[in-house]
Amino acid sequence: MFLRSNEIFTLPMGVQSFFQQNATDWTSVMALAVVMMLPPVIVFATLNKYFSVGGIGGSLAGR
Repeated sequence: MFLRSNEIFTLPMGVQSFFQQNATDWTSVMALAVVMMLPPVIVFATLNKYFSVGGIGGSLAGR
């Protein structure tokens, strides 16, 4: 992917920018990783009751 501007970086590319040649600020990397995980976790927690278990339950019926 070729991006010419820092404003349109994706989140994983933003995390990559925290890594340097000889040293890495792991505190910042881990903090950004937690912030990146929050939206999917919140969406899953709110929509969990609408997910279907039928696909998984049918595959275990023969046991």
